[in-house]
Amino acid sequence: YTLTARTSFNLRVIVPATGVVVTSKTYDEKSELKFDSREGLKIDDIEQAEIDKLAAVAARKAGEDILNGIYPVMAIAYSPEGVFTINQGGDSVKAGQKYNLRVYGEMLIDPYTKEELGRTEKTIGMVEITEVMPKFAFAKVLELSPVKDINALVTSGNVILRPAVEKAPEKTPPPPAKNQPKW
Repeated sequence: YTLTARTSFNLRVIVPATGVVVTSKTYDEKSELKFDSREGLKIDDIEQAEIDKLAAVAARKAGEDILNGIYPVMAIAYSPEGVFTINQGGDSVKAGQKYNLRVYGEMLIDPYTKEELGRTEKTIGMVEITEVMPKFAFAKVLELSPVKDINALVTSGNVILRPAVEKAPEKTPPPPAKNQPKW
């Protein structure tokens, strides 16, 4: 017996005063529970537990995306040992999390509405959170492209961190069947 629970919703956060879209994303979460038999199962209780679990996962992801859209994690200091101090700590970051290190570029303007759409960003490396304090955290450099003056970029507020997305392993196609026509 398999119980499948799924939640899907669209989220768009807009600044009312300006109409600027802060973040927009579709969330689609799925969970499956497998049971050997239905004997003794209270399906209503299990379904509710799965729905609660999915709602919590989706809400956490949405909250993180909203926070990263409005207040991205920002580097506030850099040491010669290759450690960044970042402006978030507590429960918002976890030791072991990896982030892409990005530098802000030019402001993009919509040619029709003249609305500020956001700034370009260029990835210059990757960091991993090593220690979390109540209001800030430390991140060691895993990769860093050569940059003219990283300290000047950090102190000017132009270095941010975006969550690194783990790439799914590439699927290799199955070998062709032998003695089969190829039409």
